[in-house]
Amino acid sequence: MGPSTAPYEGLWPEEWGPGPEAWSKTSQIVPEYTVELRGASVGWAAKDKSSKKNVLELKTRHGCEYLMQYDTESIINDWLKVMQDTMRQLVTNTVTSRYTVTSRYTVTLPLDRDITLHRDITLHQEQLDLEDGQWDEVHVIAGALKLFLRELPEPLFPFSCFQPFISAIQVQDYSLKVSYLRDLVRLLPLPNHDTMELLFRHLRRVIEHKENNRMSFQSVAIVFGPTLLRPQTESSNMTLHMVFQSQIVELMLKEFHAVFPQQ
Repeated sequence: MGPSTAPYEGLWPEEWGPGPEAWSKTSQIVPEYTVELRGASVGWAAKDKSSKKNVLELKTRHGCEYLMQYDTESIINDWLKVMQDTMRQLVTNTVTSRYTVTSRYTVTLPLDRDITLHRDITLHQEQLDLEDGQWDEVHVIAGALKLFLRELPEPLFPFSCFQPFISAIQVQDYSLKVSYLRDLVRLLPLPNHDTMELLFRHLRRVIEHKENNRMSFQSVAIVFGPTLLRPQTESSNMTLHMVFQSQIVELMLKEFHAVFPQQ
């Protein structure tokens, strides 16, 4: 039996789309256009490319060029950060045994050990001794965690909950937005809820050491947002959704005690 949707009966705004009672129904979104980001680059467009402000230029490995513009500077900056992080993750998935960045959740890992640990945990389901010398490198543990979450058949935020969370993060009133997120989290399946609470509690401990590991609320959100929350089918709104995905994780981290109140 799924969670109760009683708190939303007659109260779910139409602009939010289908309410919780419809979350079990999967909606298929056909993308109008997609762009391959593997091997691509993105940066601010030169003045001769566009006379508008806040314009990004995306170049694919095949030589295609795209311009993206948004009037709000903070939003376009988020787009840039999310795309750059996605491109780094794509590099991480294809290049082995190379270290680049220093923060533990964004470093390009030696993937052979990362994947070995991930397989030991998920396939053999055995009790591993993480004090063993072969796991001394903390980046391997962090990489295995990210790989595990990324390869789940369904993300920690279930596909059916994607649009409600995206709608909630766009609410302008801050207190109301936090309240909506708390209620949505409460409606999650219990295993998802408890795993999410444990993960976010851990990530807050990581952020406490941001002066050393450079993992701020925003940095952690950019890394984990697309991994924890993604649509079942990509759409033409993929870039904007990636911004919202990061914003959702960032707000939930900042308002952890409100989103996961103690019983």
